[in-house]
Amino acid sequence: MKYQRVFDTKNHSREEWLAARMKGIGASDASASIGMSRYKCQIELYQEKMGILEGFTGNEATAIGLEIEDTIAELFKKRTGIGFKEPDGNKVGDLRRSNFIIQSIEYPWMFANLDREGTLPDGRRFVLEIKNAGEYMKDSWEGGCVPDDYLIQLMHQLIVTGYPVGIFGVLLGGNKLRILVLDRDLQKDLTDDWEAGSNFQFEPDASFEKNHFVVRDLMEYGGVTYLKADDDFFDLIIDNERDFMHYIEKAQELTEGITNKNTYRDIVLENIPPVMGSIAEHAFLRENLPENKTAVYVECGEDMTDILDRLQNVKETIKKSQEAKLELEALVYDKIGENEGLQTDKWKVSWKQQNSSGFKSEKFKEEEPEIYRKYTVKVPILDKKLLQQEQQEVYERYKTKTRVLRLRRIKK
Repeated sequence: MKYQRVFDTKNHSREEWLAARMKGIGASDASASIGMSRYKCQIELYQEKMGILEGFTGNEATAIGLEIEDTIAELFKKRTGIGFKEPDGNKVGDLRRSNFIIQSIEYPWMFANLDREGTLPDGRRFVLEIKNAGEYMKDSWEGGCVPDDYLIQLMHQLIVTGYPVGIFGVLLGGNKLRILVLDRDLQKDLTDDWEAGSNFQFEPDASFEKNHFVVRDLMEYGGVTYLKADDDFFDLIIDNERDFMHYIEKAQELTEGITNKNTYRDIVLENIPPVMGSIAEHAFLRENLPENKTAVYVECGEDMTDILDRLQNVKETIKKSQEAKLELEALVYDKIGENEGLQTDKWKVSWKQQNSSGFKSEKFKEEEPEIYRKYTVKVPILDKKLLQQEQQEVYERYKTKTRVLRLRRIKK
């Protein structure tokens, strides 16, 4: 066995489970720890692990996902037959809930909490990762796609367990079940079939390769999508997670015995991982960088000049593109006029009214005053201006702040 059980999730609270996950890198942390998450960057994860930021503890979507996890697991069993008994009484494989946080013996910083695990009819062990993709997320799973965050999560689980097979059971939009299999043994055995293109029903194009570069190939067979991922990427996950843990271990060593919260926080922030430039990182840094402590401008060389030149060019390109977009749209609107749309031998364009979430409140109030009064409710509203006047110090403590990046050319 390549792992050990370290925490019984069945007999502990969710708060205790969340605290246990802070001791290493869990599967849901994996993509953030290597800088490939859409939602969280390395710096944010680092601060969570060091206890100076509160991590995500769930919302309505995750609560619903937990509620229907059993339902999706049952749908998977019915679709695959795994875990059901045959007429002769023999089980076709096995599927069971995992009630433990497990830890890799070879890579002790790697943890996982599996949704389900089981045994295939051929005797091999597998991990089942259950996902509930709502309407707004289902497109990212269509056509055999798997969001990189989730594929990295599954690959992390395979590294921890040492199992050869990882399976996604995904409910799309509440009415479609998709089963996607990452079979490391199958990839080795069927290399020739993949190269020959047998049974292919999906051909990844350039945009797919760019946006889902972890997945290198797909094969449709028997209603199940088989994913082919680079073997080297498993090693990349291990190496990059190890590098990330070095920052955690260094900060833990430096803060050992420190009881002053401000001193502890300063040491943690002085040893954050380097910036990688991801979208998640950009969003986090804008809202969470510390306040300016000095009036000093850091002197930088040609490398930073090149970065700033490129940044300015991109900003100018975006501005020009937005202006061009508005001009071109105006030409199209003018041509359509009062009609529903227009078409050419290549394009069909519609321009018609549709319902939106907006509401003309002021016009409604003016034209329907009695109905307006009937459906107007009084709600408690914080008087921020009065709070600022009477409790300036308290107001400043809770005021949101952001640092704005402005470029200005130096005249020589």
